[in-house]
Amino acid sequence: MTTLSIGGSGFLGVKLTRQARAAGHTTAATYYATEPHDTSQTVW
Repeated sequence: MTTLSIGGSGFLGVKLTRQARAAGHTTAATYYATEPHDTSQTVW
């Protein structure tokens, strides 16, 4: 199953995305950032 987490960097979004990936699901997430930043080191 593919899931979309809106607010993926928030308290619940991070936990739900991690659980979905651990269960073998494909995930995508959106988040709000006030300034552009480097996401190459982001780990979910």
